Amino acid sequence: MSEALSSEDEDDKQEYQCLLDQIGSGLAIKESLSHEVNPPRTRLKGTITKIGYAGFGLRLESSEKVIYLVRFPPTDGTVVPLLDQPSSIYDLKTDEHMSLEEATEFWSSPDSRQVNGQWKGGSWGLDNLLPHSKWCTEAWLGDTVTLDFVRNGIIKFGFCIPGFPEDGSTQVLPNTTNSAWSMNITVDKTGLKYAGYAMNFMMPQYANDLLFIWRDPSSGRRLVKICKRGDASTVDMQGKLMPGAGEHLEPGEAFRFKASLTRAFREELGVADVALAKCFVLDLGKFDDPGRDPRYWTFHYKNKTFGMKRYSTTHGFALYFHGDAPLLQVPEDDVESAPLGPSEKKWVDLDSLDVSSDAWMMEDHCKIVVKAKASVAAFDELAEEEKRKYLYDIDEHSDQMRLYVHQQE
Repeated sequence: MSEALSSEDEDDKQEYQCLLDQIGSGLAIKESLSHEVNPPRTRLKGTITKIGYAGFGLRLESSEKVIYLVRFPPTDGTVVPLLDQPSSIYDLKTDEHMSLEEATEFWSSPDSRQVNGQWKGGSWGLDNLLPHSKWCTEAWLGDTVTLDFVRNGIIKFGFCIPGFPEDGSTQVLPNTTNSAWSMNITVDKTGLKYAGYAMNFMMPQYANDLLFIWRDPSSGRRLVKICKRGDASTVDMQGKLMPGAGEHLEPGEAFRFKASLTRAFREELGVADVALAKCFVLDLGKFDDPGRDPRYWTFHYKNKTFGMKRYSTTHGFALYFHGDAPLLQVPEDDVESAPLGPSEKKWVDLDSLDVSSDAWMMEDHCKIVVKAKASVAAFDELAEEEKRKYLYDIDEHSDQMRLYVHQQE
């Protein structure tokens, strides 16, 4: 367990450990199952007790079981509600002490940090907070909802689809059996129906943060492609800086290192294969401090705490290109010293790049950039023959890749 919680109280540490234990035991149970685990009846009812980012906790009627409902299809690391497994004391805690006005003020706050010093990164889009969201609109703490079971597994839906077909005719994604129940959620006070997913604990977040670094032979400068988040009202952490690309697993998809990275570098950064084949691959390490993404953790408003903890992790990788300007699919991307416009991706000087956390979407992004600076500097000291061992292999039939890892003292 990370030392990042060392300053938090013991109860907070125990809650996080309880979550990790739930994930481990839940996945072990899922792995051992040879049959679908479905609800005892097709309709369940419950009361909203917890509010989170694009999701909520629901205490089932006449029970002490809390399950979790989310708006977006979960990826790896989830299990269907295990109704015969008791909920923890932390699951049974409620957010009933929070008013809608207080939660909205917290969500919309432009502050970089929360009152306890935890990172926030500015305002978040209200579309992922009940009841402002287009999903489960007008639902709030204490409201009741009705769940209609559709299928075991994940039916992927279009944005804001009202509800799944009642006959379950929509296809379940491969490899998602017992990962979640695809459910129709009816907000009882409005009668409106929405598609969603039910699981035993809030889904973990697994991601990769990818940097594309270019060493310009004419100047010796090391340049990195970064981007700036947009300014639309639905965007979280508007105007904050990010590494050039991020990669998330799709539902039912097992992480295949090389295929996932290749897709992200091609699609999100526009790196052509001829440039990929000339890149060196640097492993920047794993980043999984508790609360690393503040949207997936408990929230601190004045003297109140609310929300739900989720496990979140990312792994940093860098492609390091030596040579003339790399071939990109976006020809207007050149060296840019002026401020980035919303949603732009530009080249900036790596060594002089400011890693003040207030400028970035997340503190982990600062840590990734710092690690990249040290890694490329150490890599440049290697002999040319040694460097060639870490060239990107674009052979799609092989998932093997040798990664350079800088061991910092």
